[in-house]
Amino acid sequence: MVEVAAAAGFSRQTLYSEFGSKEGLGTALVARELEAFLDRTARAARRASRAAATPAAAPVAGCAAAAVAV
Repeated sequence: MVEVAAAAGFSRQTLYSEFGSKEGLGTALVARELEAFLDRTARAARRASRAAATPAAAPVAGCAAAAVAV
């Protein structure tokens, strides 16, 4: 936590106040990265669905784009 606090420009106490523990910090990091991953995947699926040649092809295109994004 000392190294993380120094790299972030905060005190160690600030990190503990915000996250409670190392585990809390890790959980917050995983949640943030998961949210970003899901957003990127959903954007790729939406773009591909909108660009599909026909309405019937939209779900397939969206799923394929989401799989590629993963």
